[in-house]
Amino acid sequence: MKISVLPPLRLRILVTLGLLLIAIPFLINNYIKIPDFFRGLILGLGIGLEIVGVMLLKRMKMSDDSFQKTG
Repeated sequence: MKISVLPPLRLRILVTLGLLLIAIPFLINNYIKIPDFFRGLILGLGIGLEIVGVMLLKRMKMSDDSFQKTG
C-alpha cells in the first residue's frame, strides 16, 4: 500500500507563486496598461518558477522511488 505524501511547503509555494505570476499580468492589463517589458519579465519569472518547482518535485519523487526500491 502506497501512501501519498504532500510535497514540502517550499515546493508548493514555488509552484503557486509561479502560477500567480503568470496570471497577474493578464489581470492587471485589463485595468492598467503595463509596458510589454514588465509584462514579459513577470511572465518569464512565473514560467521559470513553475519549471524549477516541477523539476524539484520530479527529482524528489525519483529519489523517493529509488529509496523505496532499495529499502
